[in-house]
Amino acid sequence: MLNLANLSPESTIKSGEIMARMEYADIAAVTQALEKMYGPRGGRGIALRSGRAGFKYVLRQNGVGIGITDLNFRLLPVPARLKTGLDALAGLMGKIGDEQVQVVENDQNWTWRSQHCPLCWQRSSNEPVCHFTVGLLQEFLAWASSGRVFSVNEIECQATGAEACLFQIDKKALD
Repeated sequence: MLNLANLSPESTIKSGEIMARMEYADIAAVTQALEKMYGPRGGRGIALRSGRAGFKYVLRQNGVGIGITDLNFRLLPVPARLKTGLDALAGLMGKIGDEQVQVVENDQNWTWRSQHCPLCWQRSSNEPVCHFTVGLLQEFLAWASSGRVFSVNEIECQATGAEACLFQIDKKALD
């Protein structure tokens, strides 16, 4: 897959682990390579599942630092836990990269607004391509709500020409 993304293993792997800070162009190239290798639907599915699986690494490496693993957070009522956790994740995205994320709330949903998104960096597409982020948000919401499933949809994407990537997160669980 790295060959399809025009990346060399030496540039992305150090001591058997993927480097913590890949360039945005490299991240976008990997997501494009997934779609080339497995087709559009397969690549999207793998990116979505990767985002879900990736949340456990975010939690392990940053959970204490952003305060989502301490007892005070876990004892919050579920709606407050979800909002507080989304804000904490948004702040983390700004710390680990150039991504600028804002979480806006209304009565029915939260909107995750991401500028400088690494997944669609300098990409052009007819439909949203940030499936990894959708999976990451879905897994966070399930973890923070003790297994409940929430709808997360990317409604605007920079790859389609939008100003920012917008993800709509329903406040009401699907189950």
